[in-house]
Amino acid sequence: IYQDYVCSSVLRVARELFAILPDEFVVINATDKLLNKATGHLEESNVLSVYISRARLGGINMETIDPSDCMKNFIHNMS
Repeated sequence: IYQDYVCSSVLRVARELFAILPDEFVVINATDKLLNKATGHLEESNVLSVYISRARLGGINMETIDPSDCMKNFIHNMS
């Protein structure tokens, strides 16, 4: 559920950016505070970085996708 939440949030941010900016691509980094099991402290960590092109995003049917699976359409790094 967490992974789908993060991925769907990134897709929404990308769609909103493309609605107001003329750029052909965006790079979005999603961060969160995660527990470092080695130190026992919460540390800010990148959970998803994704390069999204306007053309590729425009060709996706947002009504039927699984947000996590949709990341396969883009260059991404997910932890």
